[in-house]
Amino acid sequence: MPRMLLIAGTGRNTGKTTLACKIIRKFQFRPIIAIKITPHFHKNIQSGKVLIDRPDLYIAEEANATTLKDSSLMLAAGAQQSFFVMATDENLRIAIDEICKIVPVNSLFICESGGLRHHLVPGIFLMMKGIPSENLKSDAEILINLADQLIIFDGKGINFDFEGIEITDNQWTLKQAKMIPFEKAVETAKSFVITPATGRKNLFNALNSILAEDVYSDISMPPFNKSAMDGYACRKSDLENQLIVIEEIAAGTIPTKIVGENQCSRIMTGAMVPEGADIVVMKEDIEEISPGIVQCIRDSSKSNICYLGEDVKAGDQVLQKGAVILPSHIAILASVGCVQPLVYKSPSVAIISTGNELVEPGEKPGISKIRNSNSYQLGAQVQQLGIMPDYLGIVADIEESLKSLLALAIEKYDLTIISGGVSVGDFDFVPKILKSLNVNIRVHGMDVKPGKHLLFGERQNHFVFGMPGNPVSSFVQFEVLVKPFLQTLMGRTETNPLLYLPLAEDFERNKGDQLLFVPVSFTESGAILPLEYHGSAHIHAYVGAHGIMEVPKGTSIIKKGEIACVRPL
Repeated sequence: MPRMLLIAGTGRNTGKTTLACKIIRKFQFRPIIAIKITPHFHKNIQSGKVLIDRPDLYIAEEANATTLKDSSLMLAAGAQQSFFVMATDENLRIAIDEICKIVPVNSLFICESGGLRHHLVPGIFLMMKGIPSENLKSDAEILINLADQLIIFDGKGINFDFEGIEITDNQWTLKQAKMIPFEKAVETAKSFVITPATGRKNLFNALNSILAEDVYSDISMPPFNKSAMDGYACRKSDLENQLIVIEEIAAGTIPTKIVGENQCSRIMTGAMVPEGADIVVMKEDIEEISPGIVQCIRDSSKSNICYLGEDVKAGDQVLQKGAVILPSHIAILASVGCVQPLVYKSPSVAIISTGNELVEPGEKPGISKIRNSNSYQLGAQVQQLGIMPDYLGIVADIEESLKSLLALAIEKYDLTIISGGVSVGDFDFVPKILKSLNVNIRVHGMDVKPGKHLLFGERQNHFVFGMPGNPVSSFVQFEVLVKPFLQTLMGRTETNPLLYLPLAEDFERNKGDQLLFVPVSFTESGAILPLEYHGSAHIHAYVGAHGIMEVPKGTSIIKKGEIACVRPL
């Protein structure tokens, strides 16, 4: 007996056919029969070969499906045959039995209906009947593995994601998935990172690298008592007396004489302070009485001496493992003789854009086309971390082409970032392809806006981020999720700073059902001002943004003066 999937909804345009087509595509390894069912009897239906035509039951084979849109879509998705059925609830079993007589025994029936009243519940559900018990578990596991890719709409237009299937005897019902919290997504992604490989890098080229070991000073700094300015080195007890200049000490030379009573040495900034002297009087406070004789003309309380080891003592730690090497760190490394610092090797990153609508920025887009801005935006964000990514170009929404390129990228690169193809449209093939390439999808859907459909997967220390195609979603999710993940992959231990600042004006949104990220600017008074923002395609809102404000789930209003969390850009 064939298996039958029944997809029912609460009304028109609820997503039943879309879900049916998705399931058809997934089960093309066996004969699939698409059946459009309605309890409403229509006149003048033009269909294919009619099997039964009576007042309470109508069955027609829609081999070409030229007149019924839903049947056409299901055939296009890969159904072997399509049938149109008008039946009362009582006669549905008869209709299925009649169709069974002319289709292969091991067929999979995908039945779609919007009006079987005694099956309807709030929302949308999936039911199976007539399933041989020995196939129940294996088929359930297949569908459960696919369930994160199923999205449909109920009669109220509410977006539903599905995480699994409840099984009761011969009936299966889709469970509504809970979008995982944003914080859980970040934690999940980071949990798969292992310590990266290390290598020595020439100090001159080490900027923005990540230190892979603690660094210690091999000498004290300063390494001797050093003059802080140009002047005269003498004894404090002689400041009221005339002083005999006994020598001149330049930076980099060693004093040859000990300063005695009523003596001084002329000294340059950075030079070693001679033995016997305990103060350097700046030259502006010294008057020459005669050649070789000077006297202090102003009181001097500062010694103007940088003492041995007052900055760093030999053996002190000067830099910590996991730190990003900045220009100031380069100076420290040089000062302690670390000319080949041990650093973590930077991960290799590939960027791919998907979509038939995309053209490169150098082309003028034709009708229905748009320029590919996401790849260049993502590339710039990666480069800000000190990594030069490889751009692999635009791939059309052709499953075979995308699979070929993704297979290459996942094998070659530590991280592959895909722009587009991860949502729920008919041409969003990325999740399916990644699964076929043995990529374990760990995150696909977060309780956040923008960027709820972000995808994260891993395969043997190779990682994939599927970014939403909308520019703002892509930009924001890189900043708040991909960036900290990539920093961890680089070996970085420092965290990105968060600021807690007051609002310059009230902020309000219609619903507080998700964590929301909003572009803000900083005012001169140190407050934050939410910027005009029209949605996920409005990347221009971020041109003047200084940061991204978090609006917690459950919060609809933040009053002027209240504190909000901001991630600086």
